[in-house]
Amino acid sequence: MQNFHSRIIDKRSCFSDQPITSKEQDHLKNNQYAKGLLEFIKIADAPITIGIQGGWGSGKTSLINLLQDELDATQETLCVTVNAWQQSLFASGSGGQIALGLLENAYAELYEKARNSRILGANLKDILDKTSDSFFGAIKLATTLYTGLPLPGGKETSQRPSQTFKLLKAKLNETVVAITENQENTISRIVIFVDDLDRIQPEVAVEILDVLKNLFDIEHCISVLAIDYDVVIKGLRKKFGEQGRNQREFRQYFDKIIQIPFSMPVGAYRHNIPAMLERLIEAVLPAAIEVQNQEDFIEDITYTMLRATDGVPRSIKRIINTVSLLSIIDTATPGETEKSSQHASASKELQFKILLAAVCLQVSFPDIYKALCKLPDIGNWNEEITRNTWQLSMSEENEHLENLTDEFSSYDWEPSLLKLILHYELETKSYEIRDIIFELHRLTKEPGGLHALKKTLRSTNITDTDSGESQLATMNIVKEDAHKNCRQVLETLLEKIGDDRLGRIHGRKVTKKETEDVWTLKHNGLTNYPILPQGLEQIDIVLNTEDSTPCFTIDFLIPKAKKNPTLYNHILAAGFNDRGLSGWFGIDLPTNPTNSLEPNIEGFMSETLPCIQKLLDILG
Repeated sequence: MQNFHSRIIDKRSCFSDQPITSKEQDHLKNNQYAKGLLEFIKIADAPITIGIQGGWGSGKTSLINLLQDELDATQETLCVTVNAWQQSLFASGSGGQIALGLLENAYAELYEKARNSRILGANLKDILDKTSDSFFGAIKLATTLYTGLPLPGGKETSQRPSQTFKLLKAKLNETVVAITENQENTISRIVIFVDDLDRIQPEVAVEILDVLKNLFDIEHCISVLAIDYDVVIKGLRKKFGEQGRNQREFRQYFDKIIQIPFSMPVGAYRHNIPAMLERLIEAVLPAAIEVQNQEDFIEDITYTMLRATDGVPRSIKRIINTVSLLSIIDTATPGETEKSSQHASASKELQFKILLAAVCLQVSFPDIYKALCKLPDIGNWNEEITRNTWQLSMSEENEHLENLTDEFSSYDWEPSLLKLILHYELETKSYEIRDIIFELHRLTKEPGGLHALKKTLRSTNITDTDSGESQLATMNIVKEDAHKNCRQVLETLLEKIGDDRLGRIHGRKVTKKETEDVWTLKHNGLTNYPILPQGLEQIDIVLNTEDSTPCFTIDFLIPKAKKNPTLYNHILAAGFNDRGLSGWFGIDLPTNPTNSLEPNIEGFMSETLPCIQKLLDILG
């Protein structure tokens, strides 16, 4: 066994989602791409526009920060950064007005950096002072024309918007030329970073792109825009219609705005995510986890994490932070003892893997997570249960059904999962979802795994954004009814087998609530009427209400079976399950189709009793 906390680490409960600002923080190795872009920018024929493409949380802002850090160090480039999303919060919503605000902010930062730079001559600062007055005046005029508001003092202007636009561009060009062509400094180009364009309404973002493209299209000026291509597509639908019919127009527009597209290397993150995950997990876990093999452990959780996040850093951090919160809460909450839980105790490693997989579903595929909450026992998924519990029609028509059916046929539960995936239109992520569910199914087959999953699904409700629909179903029953029903099962068992073999019921024995959802009636006979089969020490009648469908179970304590492989195999062959609890073996009663909180006595006698007879014959 290996202790996961084998070295001194900086403990914390979570990780901030703030973008990195230096290469020392670059655990995903984006700096190698920043260096490549840096070399490209240094010798690029400006003007040119570079588009950093990627979904939310893929690291676009972090890459911009790395680029600016490297460019500033060269003393050959003057960098300014503006944020389109922040600017939109203080504008009326017009793309033109937001673009003007971005231009004003960019110019103001350019002006301040140029004036305060040690490498610029004094004569240049005088030129900038004169240029800035006319530029900011033109900005005020352009903003007034865009908004339709009157000029200060009720003044009127005959200037057309196009004339104001040309004036703005001329003044910006004048400033850029003054900086880059001045013989007293080393600055040869201006790089303007525009971040968070994809956080704005798509139509507005496209309008901003149009304005910025025209304004920044000046010599010595390189624009770097952080934008998601899908946002541009959405913004162009009103103009071009759906993309499928006008693919060429969409691409031509994008190529006109963005000359150099650069997609965030999310796929390459896969090589560096294991080390990142190991660092994150070491820092957030509240207690040591002993694992069989640390390398295999990291490989397993990386496998699950990548299928849920596609390697997007923000999603990874959110999952790790959620797991950390739930782990801390679990540590602070008194746990069940092995005896009271009547379930095998899952190892800390197994519990963590189950928790991680459940949170991955909750964060990335919430509809699948909600379905799992209703039916945690994946192995029991079938047409009848999914139709009644998930309200899905197994005959729903779907164009993807035929193509995927063969891929979802290895296990009996896979067709039900496929229907669920298609119902929620998640076919593009069908394999990723299947892999996570398969991993959960595998984990729940280990001792204590299913109970650990049920417990996990209860705890994850507190981190669910829509907890009302995903509550793990709990059936309520009063103590008197629980005792009556459990006693009915025991009395029927003793009547059919005979109290001369299984002893008599203690009159004062009552059914106790072992946990929030588990009721147990313990039976070990009386002094004069003991349980006779050698090695059988106790019989428990258990009512478990933690699933959407409550279940009655009869558990038999046979300690010697753990030390006798032949006896152990015979017991399993008789139809019993190893509960993983120091010699406990159990068998479930058929569910009562009328009321699952009441025992199905008829089913017990026809299906369960023959198995118990076999067990007693084995014990002698």
